[in-house]
Amino acid sequence: MSPLPRFDITALGALTRLAAGGQGVVYSAPAVRIQYAAALVFKQYRRDALPSIDMDALEAMPEYLESLPFADGMELLSRAAWPCRLVEENARPVGFVMPAIGAEFYLQMQKASGLQRELAEFQHLLNDDDFIARRGIPLTHRLRFELLAEVAQALAVFHSHKVSVGDLSPKNLLFAIEPVARVYFIDCDAMRLDGRSAGHQLETPGWEVRAVASAEELATPSSDAYKLALLSLRLLAGDQSTRDPDRLPPWVPADVRDLIHRGLDPLAPARPDVASWETPLRVAALSASTSGPVAQTRPRRQASALTNYEKVKPPPIPSPPSAVAKPARANPARSRRNMAMAVVVAAVIVVVVIGTAVAVHTGSSSRDEAAPAGAATPAATQQSPPETVARRIAVGNNPWAVAIDPSVSSAFVTNSADGTVSVLSTSGYQVVDVIKAGRKPSAIALDRDRHVAVVTDADSGQLLLIDTQRRSVLNAVNVGKSPYGVAVDPRTHTIFVSNFDDGTVSVVNSGYVVDSTIRVGGHPYGIAVDATSERAYVANAADDTVTAIDIPSRTVSRTIAVGHEPWGVAADGTGRIFVTDHAVDSLSVIDTRSDAVTGTIAVGSGPVGVSVDPNSSAAFVSDHSTNTATLIDTKTLTATSTVTVGANPHGIAVDPAGNFALITDFTDASVTVLER
Repeated sequence: MSPLPRFDITALGALTRLAAGGQGVVYSAPAVRIQYAAALVFKQYRRDALPSIDMDALEAMPEYLESLPFADGMELLSRAAWPCRLVEENARPVGFVMPAIGAEFYLQMQKASGLQRELAEFQHLLNDDDFIARRGIPLTHRLRFELLAEVAQALAVFHSHKVSVGDLSPKNLLFAIEPVARVYFIDCDAMRLDGRSAGHQLETPGWEVRAVASAEELATPSSDAYKLALLSLRLLAGDQSTRDPDRLPPWVPADVRDLIHRGLDPLAPARPDVASWETPLRVAALSASTSGPVAQTRPRRQASALTNYEKVKPPPIPSPPSAVAKPARANPARSRRNMAMAVVVAAVIVVVVIGTAVAVHTGSSSRDEAAPAGAATPAATQQSPPETVARRIAVGNNPWAVAIDPSVSSAFVTNSADGTVSVLSTSGYQVVDVIKAGRKPSAIALDRDRHVAVVTDADSGQLLLIDTQRRSVLNAVNVGKSPYGVAVDPRTHTIFVSNFDDGTVSVVNSGYVVDSTIRVGGHPYGIAVDATSERAYVANAADDTVTAIDIPSRTVSRTIAVGHEPWGVAADGTGRIFVTDHAVDSLSVIDTRSDAVTGTIAVGSGPVGVSVDPNSSAAFVSDHSTNTATLIDTKTLTATSTVTVGANPHGIAVDPAGNFALITDFTDASVTVLER
């Protein structure tokens, strides 16, 4: 590899002093660019510091960056102000350029003189709630866990590149909480790359690993692990100086406590690897409080432990039927999503679209049977639902179910034959990401308030938790055998999973632990939660029944006879449950006040999924055998029209705003978009 070109100091443009620290001065560098960063700043070492800098070791850092694939280089720079080029003056290296700090890593802080814009240093957060509230920082328990998960993830990335931070302290770590939680490491020239350091390894007072292990080597993965545990303890305890894990507050989960205890062990081999931290922290965040800190009513004085270090201001920069084979498609590259963190108020209507493509026959049935009593002829509705096929989107093989999360402008499609979940942009109707998700991802439901998609893996007997903002699997929970249905109670974040081969429903509480297993009917499939009655309803395909489960007591309250082979279930939020009767081509309507069937509606052949749009008083049914979707007027309980979709339509989801509906075309490996 040829030597990496250096910048001459005269090529940087007009140097505007931004900040100063112990080793050097930081200036803007407006005239230079690199492929990784649009805005750069220049750190010039002080003359008295230059002799202590190993320029060969320093230059190895930008050379390593340039050796990486572009996506890996961008990932590294998204987490750290990494040296990008050396800068010379009179043919002698005097410093380096690095990316400018992004605007998201600044915050407005309340001071005695009023609001001030300051660099978002992590040390601001290592205080009690009263101090944080008086500074106007909207830090919640959830954000604490999310920020620590980001730190753990960043350290795992660094270690995969043979980079150790070394002096990991709140002085060289920045945070952002909007639009999403992020962290950013500065002073990266002090990091150690592949065993080499540009300068002497130092430790910030109060953050020394050698305070507990006097002979320990500095700037190693083990020392980083110790300081991650210390940072976690101090952030969660709201204490700048404690090393006592017993100071952790009671709301910290046991597995996170255990990580911190082990991470502070004086013996380096006993500390958990940083890669093992992220999942427990993200799971802890899901159930953590979202209430901000509250200042004490009695004014009190508290000194800040903030100290000066190099600060850089941002420069002014402007098994169903076999699927038809389809060509392999490259997995879209993932990018960091800057999406709004708006808290979505959970709707009382939980629509769960569940189906299987293999009919469960418990006896013979004839397609020539008369339509059930109560079936009605098509009639016009007051407000027509979406019924125009806008387009088809290619996804993975055997797409099973779909769910829409408007807070991230995305839909999530389970591809049961590929072991993946396709992420669709609902603004551009295109696949923007693919998530590896078990062996046979089937049913899907959303906890919108927590930004979590829950997916059943029918082959492994697990429930997968997917972060819809970061598009990654957070955890897996063991449930029953062949889970094919799932629903979420938005009020309590409780999850109900139907286990087809066990004849049971697993109840997963808000901490993602199975707290109950309820015996229901044979071959339970679709399931939905009705918040108005505080009941969950599960369709038992082998018994031609629906079991009503009382949510507070976790007991069966009633068993309701419906049509032959009930599959999909949906609640409309007004006290009605809709159930697809797969073998008799009908939709049963249950009144939750009486838990009795009050009507049936004739639909297309082999109905599977059902979803309700409360905004237009419409329901949608996927007719698996006729490649159509039947539209239902939920006011008059009549079928109003049918729309031709893809082959063997399966799952359905309706945009909560009522603008469109998505239907998975099982055999076509596609999703049909219906618009008004």
